[in-house]
Amino acid sequence: MYSFDLRESILSFALLQITNLFKKIKPGEVIKVIGNEQKVIKDIKRVLPGYNYEISINEIEDNKEKVFCLKLIKKN
Repeated sequence: MYSFDLRESILSFALLQITNLFKKIKPGEVIKVIGNEQKVIKDIKRVLPGYNYEISINEIEDNKEKVFCLKLIKKN
């Protein structure tokens, strides 16, 4: 599993890294993305529109901060 924590990242650069990695991974592999803004969910869906993937979204609490944990599973 690959993991990205976008809470203290430059979002556009991190999204580029995620997109590039998604192109390289094999079906069934997972990318985990953590962000503290709901905007991250929209941005992920915007940069991966042509790819076949499954997404699960959970809201968790980390150090008394609500964060979103996305798991992107690449499909065939």
